Amino acid sequence: MRFEVSGIQNAKPINITLHATSRAQAKQLATNLHITNARLSLRPSTFISSFANPFGRKPSPLVLSQNLHLFAIMLDSALPLKDTLESLAQSAPSAFLRDMYRQILLCIQAGLSFQEALAPFSRIFSPMGVALLSAGVESSQLPQMLKILSAYFKDLSNNHANFLKALFYPSFVLLSICVAFVVIAYFVIPQFAELFASFGAVLPLSTQALMAVSSALHSYGAFIALGALLFGAFVWGCVARENALYRRFAAAFLRAPLFGSLVVYRDLWAYFLSFWYLYTARLDFKQVLHLAAHAIQSPIIKAQILQSAELVARGQNLGVAFARCNFIDNNIKHFLATADKSGQLEQMLELSTKYYQGLYEQKIARILAFIEPLSTMLIALVVAWLAFGIFLPIWDLGGINL
Repeated sequence: MRFEVSGIQNAKPINITLHATSRAQAKQLATNLHITNARLSLRPSTFISSFANPFGRKPSPLVLSQNLHLFAIMLDSALPLKDTLESLAQSAPSAFLRDMYRQILLCIQAGLSFQEALAPFSRIFSPMGVALLSAGVESSQLPQMLKILSAYFKDLSNNHANFLKALFYPSFVLLSICVAFVVIAYFVIPQFAELFASFGAVLPLSTQALMAVSSALHSYGAFIALGALLFGAFVWGCVARENALYRRFAAAFLRAPLFGSLVVYRDLWAYFLSFWYLYTARLDFKQVLHLAAHAIQSPIIKAQILQSAELVARGQNLGVAFARCNFIDNNIKHFLATADKSGQLEQMLELSTKYYQGLYEQKIARILAFIEPLSTMLIALVVAWLAFGIFLPIWDLGGINL
């Protein structure tokens, strides 16, 4: 294992990497090097870094929820933590999880704390999950924290499934229309174009448009495909880096009808759900506010929530701190301020979670109600364009022959 060691050597700050099989050995090596006030932290190995690979097969929230619930049951049965990790390293439903539990076990056997062993896997458990599990170990309530985290990932799975449910049908319809249109424009339209050209007749506007699209696909199809790939790579890079262009698009998307408010409700549901679970775990309140914000996907909403968390850290009450967040309803802001003073914050967080969950589910129902007729209209328009573009010239030519 590799340990990052920082401290003082010969009255100068030093930061080096040491190779050791355990924390105790790394500390002894630091002492041999005359490093004082040494602070050790595990440096991710090649194995651990593979978990940061965005193309890795990360377990779904539902699978992780079920596995964490099994983890809690095994600990409730008085099975020691190391034995539990050994069992999970052999019986987890995916190779990814088996390797993860095996690595956590190796770190603990090397002398690292449970929190340090979990740290490299914050992408899997989320920073909120790592904080919950670490608090569970410190308070000897790890099974309870595992159940809370299991419930969180189950709710997160339902959230994700509902979101995909709202987007799947329109995405599938749009993709099908595009593929069918490209196939017809590339293979079918040129056959009719040769037929129409042989008669030398004036073609309707719809037919001219179809022939222009077909000609463009034949002449520049490879360039169009390459441009689409480059554009997709550019968009992926913007999203991964969350640069200024992505933030502008994200801000504009939040103002879009239907889907903008859907993203707001989804993120606020996830935020208050995390806030509620973390607060129930009795973690440090300032830490809770920051950790809960990591459940938010939109960088615009997350930035406002983190600003409110900073105000709370400076001594402001919740009502004043969240007053600047434009996305939270005024009623929720008022209720949070009242609950903060009356000591009923846990109940209010549960209410806020259910409130945004209800709004989110209602918005999905409305979107689905709009999408089906709109998709039907889109299909009808494309079919009408193809039909008129192909058959109108045939009818006209038939009239000429008569």
